[in-house]
Amino acid sequence: MLAERRERLNGCVRFLFQAAEEINAGAKAMIADGALDGVSEIYGLHNLPTLAAGRIATRAGPLMGSVDRIEIDIEGKGGHGAIPDQCIDPIVAASAVVLSLQTAISRELSPFAPAVVTVGSLQAGEANNVIPHRACLTGTVRTFAPEVQSAMPERLERLVTRIAEGYRCRAELRYIPQTPVLVSHDDCLAYAERAIDRLLGRERRVQAEPTMAGEDFSVYLQRVPGCFFWLGSGPETGAEQAFGLHHPRFTLNEACLPVGAAALAAIALERLTAGRA
Repeated sequence: MLAERRERLNGCVRFLFQAAEEINAGAKAMIADGALDGVSEIYGLHNLPTLAAGRIATRAGPLMGSVDRIEIDIEGKGGHGAIPDQCIDPIVAASAVVLSLQTAISRELSPFAPAVVTVGSLQAGEANNVIPHRACLTGTVRTFAPEVQSAMPERLERLVTRIAEGYRCRAELRYIPQTPVLVSHDDCLAYAERAIDRLLGRERRVQAEPTMAGEDFSVYLQRVPGCFFWLGSGPETGAEQAFGLHHPRFTLNEACLPVGAAALAAIALERLTAGRA
């Protein structure tokens, strides 16, 4: 589409086909390889099966949450399950830690500052009658504001270590920052919306709901101005009831593919026809 309109382009278009987005590593690797060298603006999309194909969703302000990983090791003293007084039980301590982490949100953050702390795995022991020596937990932390994200490591470290101490255990928290909050730049959002409305009609563009799901396109947006939006990939009717992203029964409506390509091409034409190199 762009090649057919080459004479209208006052500048260059670079295409990024990104791998490893699901593990929050692709954008950093692409930047390290020079993908953004000489780039003035960047635009991207992600398919959304709960939005009908042929529609696009945009949003001003935070669209997707930050993503960080936590890893927690809790050490106690193993022994026989029938003699708990001679042991230090890391499972009990780990259970208390899981519950206490929820207070990092409910009692330490403003209700107007959304955040999520989810423990996704807890592994400890193998036998039903043995108290293990160690419990290991992993989880994810999501926020909607940079200042909230930056304060989470200290907050969680305090809760994890002190709760474990209360149960006579020793705990270690490894807090691994991954991606920032995804916020489109206002000017670029306006350019994208104008191009999309010309292409599809204003009635085909809706306002996106914010989500704590993460997207490492946010790393690009820390380097250059840009905009990210949702491309509907669901059925024409009843998309709201469709299986969502990452569901094993997720189904792609391939009618979205030419729409997404056309939207990105239209944005490039919008910017480069306007004389921006």
